Amino acid sequence: MTRIALVSIGSAGDIGVWSGIPFHVKAALEAMGVEVVDVSPLHVPAAALRYRAFVLAKRFGRNYRYDLDAAVISAFGRQAEQAIRAARVDAVMATSVLPVSAMDVGVPVAVWCDATIDNLAETYPELARLPAHQLRNGRAAERRAMQAASVLAYASPWAAASATGSFGADPARILPAPFGASLEPPAGFSATRAVAARDPSVCRLVWIGADWERKRGALCVQIARELMCRGVDVRLTLVGARPSGEALPAFAEHVGFVDKRTLRGRQQLSELLAGAHFVLLPSRAECFGIAIAEGNAHAVPCLAARVGGIPGAVIEGENGHLLAPDATAADYADRIVAWLRDPAAYGALAASSYATYEDRLNWTSSCTAILERLLPTVSR
Repeated sequence: MTRIALVSIGSAGDIGVWSGIPFHVKAALEAMGVEVVDVSPLHVPAAALRYRAFVLAKRFGRNYRYDLDAAVISAFGRQAEQAIRAARVDAVMATSVLPVSAMDVGVPVAVWCDATIDNLAETYPELARLPAHQLRNGRAAERRAMQAASVLAYASPWAAASATGSFGADPARILPAPFGASLEPPAGFSATRAVAARDPSVCRLVWIGADWERKRGALCVQIARELMCRGVDVRLTLVGARPSGEALPAFAEHVGFVDKRTLRGRQQLSELLAGAHFVLLPSRAECFGIAIAEGNAHAVPCLAARVGGIPGAVIEGENGHLLAPDATAADYADRIVAWLRDPAAYGALAASSYATYEDRLNWTSSCTAILERLLPTVSR
């Protein structure tokens, strides 16, 4: 049996960590018959980091990322290296470049990411407030990991282009590997029945996000309001964050954060998605968009902004539509109304969205592709 060490900074046993990505990678590998050695979570010297964060935030007005501290990166590498060498694995799969940049394990390594640090620095404003030395640490770690890894798997062409363009990564090591859904459809799910059961008289929209501003929850409310003004009966469900101190209109329901760790939470979210016509993701910045795959897993297409890694998840007309980053509520409403007026075309889009999930936006497909590229290097 093949033994793979899965390296994750956060716990790969917790579906709540990093949108459930390490959890689902581990589950997919095990379902494929791989013996997974779980090298997670990786620990940091918390007391020292709290002091540094306090000084930077209070005295210099800077953000602080503990994982970009040089001492922490080294600690991650030491912990991972010790565990991997002790486990005698065939290869390593890591969901972060940081530990890979500081370890030497003597077996092939694959890194699977959704962005480089340059991607993040260019699109996430909070990274602009990091101390310059932390950005240098991150870039140096990125380069070391790219040189050390046998396979550089990226969730989108956006991230892969940064790896080759900004960091000089070897194109021969690059592998497209989109993420899957952090919520699988229930057993016995039928895309055909789910689409047929959607009430054509009420347009149901779902927004999922922990960051109201970045994922533009307010725009989703405006989209629903625009549809109402056009005579469309709308129900907008907001999962996660909500505007503080603002009352929501009657057509919007906030269900709060849904805990995927629980069966009840997974069932609740699955039911919301299965009954929806569209998932909305008009983000200002997004590395991939797990919600896209979650919607597709329930035969729900996504309307999303053409930013960051989203075009690696949404193929125009196949599993949703991409709109310009500055698209208005009216622009989104135009797309929605067009599909609602043509039930047959909407049904075909919903069916192809589910087919996209089955074909490429699932963990098994990408894990298989990574292992096929990684494991032949074991005997070289």
